[in-house]
Order: sequence, then C-alpha cells, then structure tokens
Amino acid sequence: MSGLAIEAATSHVEVLVRDDDGRALAHEVEEVGHGHTRRLTPLVARALECARIAPADLRWVATDLGPGSFTGVRVGLATAHGIALAGRARIVGAGSLSALAHGTRAKRALVVPMVPAGRNDNYLGFFRADARGDVRLLAAPRVLAIDAALDAIDEARRVAAVGPVRCVGPGASRWRVAIDARFPGAADEPHRFEGLSAVDLADAALARGGPAAGLEPVAGMNIDVQAPEAVRAMVAIARAVALSAHRAVTFATDEAVALVSPPARAPMRARATAVAVFVFNFVFQGKSSARKASVERDRYPRRVWAARVRRA
Repeated sequence: MSGLAIEAATSHVEVLVRDDDGRALAHEVEEVGHGHTRRLTPLVARALECARIAPADLRWVATDLGPGSFTGVRVGLATAHGIALAGRARIVGAGSLSALAHGTRAKRALVVPMVPAGRNDNYLGFFRADARGDVRLLAAPRVLAIDAALDAIDEARRVAAVGPVRCVGPGASRWRVAIDARFPGAADEPHRFEGLSAVDLADAALARGGPAAGLEPVAGMNIDVQAPEAVRAMVAIARAVALSAHRAVTFATDEAVALVSPPARAPMRARATAVAVFVFNFVFQGKSSARKASVERDRYPRRVWAARVRRA
C-alpha cells in the first residue's frame, strides 16, 4: 500500500513516498526554518509528482505528533488530514521521540531521544532497548534544561538497569560535549543529529508495538509535553500565537485541498475547514489548563467541531 510520510516537527522537513514493499519512491528534504506554512505543501506536491502518485491513490498518510516545533507539528497534522481527505486514506502517526528511539536499532541500552525545545531546552524521551533490539517506553517524556536532563538520564539508567546510554536526535547534537563528559560514548554514534527522518516516522507509524513501545494512534495522541514551551510563548503574546496558529493550520489545509482535482475540491473544502477548527481546538482547548487560560474560548468553541462532524 503506497503511503506518504510527513516529518515537519522541526526546521528539518522531510516528505517520503513509499510503495507497497516499503521502497522509497520519492524523498524530499529541506531546511525550512520557520517556513513550514509556506514550504510544506510544495514539498508534498513535488514528492507526489516525482513518485507519480495522486493523493487519491494513497492508502495511508503518516504525520509526526510531536513534540517539536509549535507550528510545524500542527501544520504537518493539518496537511496530512487535508491530503487524506482526497482518497479517504488512513491517518497514522507517531511521536518524534518514539520514532527516533525505534530508529536507532540499539540493543541492551538506555535510548534517550532528544528534540530541540524553546530556548536551550530539549524534549527528552526515555526508552529501554533489550537484547533483541525491542524498544520499550521506560518513562514519560519531559522538557528539561541541560543540568536537569543529565540528572534525569542518570536516574533512568539506574531504573533501566542497563549500562550503555544512547543519546540520539537533533537535540543531542547541541549538548554533545556535556553528554559525553557525563556519559562517555553516549553521543559517539550520531543518529539523526541533522534532523528527524520521515523514514523513521513511517516505520514507527506503521509498527504495532502499542503504548508499551511508546506508539499510539492519532486519536490517542498526547502533546501535553509541549505545554512548558507553549505557556512561555503565550504569556508574552497569547492572542497573537492563537490566531497565528489558526491561520497556519487553515492555510495548510487549503493548500492540501488544492492538490486534488477540481471536481473534488468543493465537497472537501468544508471538511478541510472542520479539520483546521479541530486542530485549533485540540491545541488551545485541550487537557492543559495552562493553555486554556489564554484561548479565545467563545470564538472557537468545541461545539463548532462537533456540529461539523455530525453534518459530515
């Protein structure tokens, strides 16, 4: 079954098209900085054109569920939903930390995937790889500064009862010197230091490890680990952040709908808009009470999404 993987959780964006046998038909890579809204859809269009696959022919679309870039994760999610509407493709997803951990192929080690957060913090995941290379979730993800992160890794290593530590991902590259000083050899084998991979994302999203392996379906995603960074941003520019994210998500879905043939656009546009409203509501009116405080609750209430779903 041909599918599309969209990795947009950091400034390093990758779009992968795979065939039924898992072979790459197209693989687009670009450093977009903060330009996820402008650059992601053209990358997807180019990848599909190179692979000679129409959006309606896709069987699944995978997207990164975060943590990562505040805008990138949401634009990637909205784009994936918009494209999936073209042919009712199945939406699958995996967290950036889980995809990193499962892509290491480590054995008998504590695997600590790291993704850059705000300021000089990192998002950290904690996984234990056994002798067969099976990776299992050890502890909940956290967002930490460097000193607290090193202490957390030391504690996780004692709990996991394993010797070697593997720190992987783009977040590990920014702390490489400090990591090697505390845990010699932990960052000697660079894995995805340049950025997250759509290949890892596709493998993790299609895997069947379940919650024990840190893998969850899109419907059960939890991005609360990003709350500290989101709260810091919202304290300064709460209303601007909310409206900016909503515009980004709406633009992404409109761009995704534009990839579809003209006759199919009209019935899809309302559903794509509903997806944008859903993503906005999930992000800003989700479980975190800290985020609820700075949302325009009356402007985008949950009942808007519920009503649209019922009509669809």
